[in-house]
Amino acid sequence: MKRIISNTLLAASILFMAYSCNQPTKNTQETADIKEAVKAIDPIFTQNPAPDEFVAKFFTGKVGVRMMLQNDENNEYSIANVIFDPESRTNWHSHPKGQVLLVLAGEGFYKAEGEPLQKIKKGDVVNIPPHVNHWHGAAANSEFVHVALTNYKDGQNVTWGDPVSDDDYKSVLAE
Repeated sequence: MKRIISNTLLAASILFMAYSCNQPTKNTQETADIKEAVKAIDPIFTQNPAPDEFVAKFFTGKVGVRMMLQNDENNEYSIANVIFDPESRTNWHSHPKGQVLLVLAGEGFYKAEGEPLQKIKKGDVVNIPPHVNHWHGAAANSEFVHVALTNYKDGQNVTWGDPVSDDDYKSVLAE
């Protein structure tokens, strides 16, 4: 019964997030719309902020990470809401059992090692296979919000790598 309740709450949370992001905003400019969407989303996930040391170690720029669910005896995944300021991004990293990103607001990028840069925006779903070295983050002129569902394998969900430098970030955008 506990697993059904947990999965029901997860499904309801994802549906609520999708509904909230698709509501019209009061502003007509795209930038204002994105900021309104971010303001509408952020208060939902104010609990469990990641420590500043964690964000500084594994992200570049201003990033807010809110843990919504940690793995436990019922769930072999974690869920995090991540809000990126423009040009903010993760370090290179991989996941031993994959990850799914649900893009809630703004525009950003997903870059897998050796693959072309993918532009992603509100409503996109990115299914990242196991062991693919990648990074993701905001476009230069947009805030970016996603929910990350990250699977665990043998107690581990991520292997962190090097930061994506400003020069590397800008050179990828120029491709």
